[in-house]
Amino acid sequence: MRKNIQWVLLPLLTIMVACTINQAPETTSPIKQNLFSDNLKIPSGASLINSEKSLLTVHVNKAGLLSFIGHQHIVASRDLNGWVDEVKNQGYFSFDIAKMTVDEPALLKSNLLPDELNASEKEATKQNMMKMLDAKNFPDVRVLVTSFDQTKSMIHAKIIVKDQMIERDLLVKVTRSANNKITNLTGETRLKLLDFAVEPFSALAGLLSVNNEISIEWNLTFK
Repeated sequence: MRKNIQWVLLPLLTIMVACTINQAPETTSPIKQNLFSDNLKIPSGASLINSEKSLLTVHVNKAGLLSFIGHQHIVASRDLNGWVDEVKNQGYFSFDIAKMTVDEPALLKSNLLPDELNASEKEATKQNMMKMLDAKNFPDVRVLVTSFDQTKSMIHAKIIVKDQMIERDLLVKVTRSANNKITNLTGETRLKLLDFAVEPFSALAGLLSVNNEISIEWNLTFK
C-alpha cells in the first residue's frame, strides 16, 4: 500500500473576527441553503480585507487504527476576499477552493510537520478535495457574519460549504489601530466535516481515515 493517503479535507472558513477565540455552543443543525449565486454588496465605509496580507489555514488530521501510515495536511487560502462593517455589525468573506494550496513547505515547517509528499502527490490530494467538495458547482466557501456584539466580543456567523449552511456563535477579539479602526483579525476554531454533509475519506474498511474534526486558523489584515 502506498504510504501516501490522499486526504479529503474541508477548506473553510470561518469567521470575520478574532485574536484569541473560544468555541461557543452550536446553535443550529445543518440546513440546506444555496447562497452561491449572489454576491453581497460592500457597504459604504466597510473595512476591506487585504488579500495579499491575509491567510487562512485548515489543519487536517488522520484517524483510525492505521493512522500511523497516513499524513497530516495543511491546506491554505491566500485568496480571502470580504469586508467587515462595524456600524451595521455585519461582515462577509469568501475564498476560492481551487486557489487553495496543499502542504506549503513553510507552513509545514512552522507547524513542525515533515514535508514528505512530492508535487504530484500534493496536487492529487488537492484534486481529491475539490471533488469531495463539488468545487465545480460550488467553487467557494462563504461566511456571513449577521451580528457582532462588541460588548461581549461575540459574532454570529453563517458558514456555507457546498449546499450546506450551519450557524455558530463565536467569541472573538479584535485588534485595532490608534483611531479605533479594525486592522487585523486572527483566531482559530474547530468544525466537523459531517456538519456540512462531507464524508471524511477512509480506506481499509475505516482503519485509516481523515479525522472528522478539523482546525481552522485565520489571520485577516484589513486595508
